[in-house]
Amino acid sequence: MAALPLATLFEAPTIEGLAALIRKGTRPASGRSMVAIQPAGSRPPVFGMPGVGGSVLSYNALARLLGPDQPFYGLQSRGLDGSEEPLTRIEDIAAEFLREIRQVQPDGPYYLVGICMGGVVAYEMAQQLLAAGQQIGLLALLETWAPEMSSARRLQRGARMPAVFGFVAGRLRLYVETLARLRGPERLRYLLGRWKFLVDIIVQRDLHRGARAELYLHAVTRANLLAFQRYAPRPYPAPVVLFCAEGRKVAPTADLRLNWRELALGGLDVYTAPGDDSGLMLTEPHVRVLAAQLKMCIERAQPSVPRPGRA
Repeated sequence: MAALPLATLFEAPTIEGLAALIRKGTRPASGRSMVAIQPAGSRPPVFGMPGVGGSVLSYNALARLLGPDQPFYGLQSRGLDGSEEPLTRIEDIAAEFLREIRQVQPDGPYYLVGICMGGVVAYEMAQQLLAAGQQIGLLALLETWAPEMSSARRLQRGARMPAVFGFVAGRLRLYVETLARLRGPERLRYLLGRWKFLVDIIVQRDLHRGARAELYLHAVTRANLLAFQRYAPRPYPAPVVLFCAEGRKVAPTADLRLNWRELALGGLDVYTAPGDDSGLMLTEPHVRVLAAQLKMCIERAQPSVPRPGRA
């Protein structure tokens, strides 16, 4: 039986719901990036772009804490299920996400959020929407570092290497490091286990046996990193909101996150939230502070939205 994508957890968050999907043989349509994390609510929807790993699961708590009246959709990277090749240009990722977003919301104003590298994707999406004559209600970057204009000339060594080579190399390093820590019978058992795994691969003629999801994740991560390194941002003629992890250890004079000030011609509004990195910002209890701040920013950008119980 094929594995269900992790994003299925949003459609069926209980054991009973997952069992029902499995019995029906229901699977999310391949080739789609959008995940309805919280589709209910009367407010204009918020769209969240993923970090470098491409998954939208980390948005779950944030979406819930924004309130039951706030729809929230996540856009996950192409290629996580192995059905398509990942995209390697921010411009292409942004265009693909917008194609799906505009099926849900044809016209603006749009409310865009991006975590880590996803903030760069959201930034490019806002640029493309403005170029199409649409309005941006909010562009919020969560612990996003501004790409450097010269980044395309300084790609990391091996960035263009096929993902499977990097994946295998990483596995080999892990095996060697594990062997170095083991002694006596444990080392022998580990070697026998690896040998059996290798024999299974040969017999089944399946190079990626038992590791497909990990390989797909590795390929998406590499593609997203390459896209980030290639991207040359253009000045943005509107405001940008930046949320920084307050525990991140950076020199005040060398904080690349604040380089967005040079690009956000409409001004950069900076908030800090608990956590040492983007992942911790989105986990309990830190995410509660982030959610309260983001909710305030969304409400400020929607002054005409009626509040429950008001005429």
